[in-house]
Amino acid sequence: MRDERPDRQALAVRYRASLADKARDLAVSWDRWLADPDDAAARDAVRLIAHRLAGSAEAYGYSDLGRHALAVDEPLTDWASVPTEARAPARVLRDSVTARVGALQRALARAARDDDAGDRHAVTTASAAGPLVLYVDDDHDQCGWWRDVLSAEGLRVRTIDDPLRLREAIVVERPDVLLVDYWLGDVASSDLVAALRASPSFATLPIVCFTVDDGVGARNAAMAAGFNAVVRKSVLPRDLARLLREVAGAGRAR
Repeated sequence: MRDERPDRQALAVRYRASLADKARDLAVSWDRWLADPDDAAARDAVRLIAHRLAGSAEAYGYSDLGRHALAVDEPLTDWASVPTEARAPARVLRDSVTARVGALQRALARAARDDDAGDRHAVTTASAAGPLVLYVDDDHDQCGWWRDVLSAEGLRVRTIDDPLRLREAIVVERPDVLLVDYWLGDVASSDLVAALRASPSFATLPIVCFTVDDGVGARNAAMAAGFNAVVRKSVLPRDLARLLREVAGAGRAR
């Protein structure tokens, strides 16, 4: 866990520089899946790349890329959530996302060539006296990206990529607000937050659900578990920072 305030322009440059590598990784994984529809590792690699892009691209100004990434991530995530015996065959799944992956590859290539896209939402670095946010996400890259952009918005941000260490981190860091990814690998964030709410020590701690899923079911499950708000990862950093300040302020007022 760490706290830092990087320069927004430097973050945009670094993110854009990473897109060519992401395009190559996606091409390699997709070619493997095309060759063998039952290659679970290749399928999961495609989904992971799309999931990470869906969670980060719009924050850096690449709204077209984020939209195409989400269009790939959603059906792959939905398929994986269905019991094995009820799933469509892997070949059918692969064929159903072929056009979407092609569109994502083209969007990724455009973004990697676009000198300006990643700085469309440049912000002015704000005061360092913002609320302390503890961001929980099992994806280490997502932790880094969102720590950086929220720090650039003036929030104090610490991250944790192991949800099983959450209680310990809350006690040590004493955050003003938690930002928790909806999908935490084998740990359901709704179960995690419901368990926190059952403890008097954490019953009133402000908690925001962070997700690429815009479905009503996910939102209802999060709110029923005890989240104070649900926000999509396509949100602009300045808007997310404003929401976190509002939720943290409401928590202090209680």
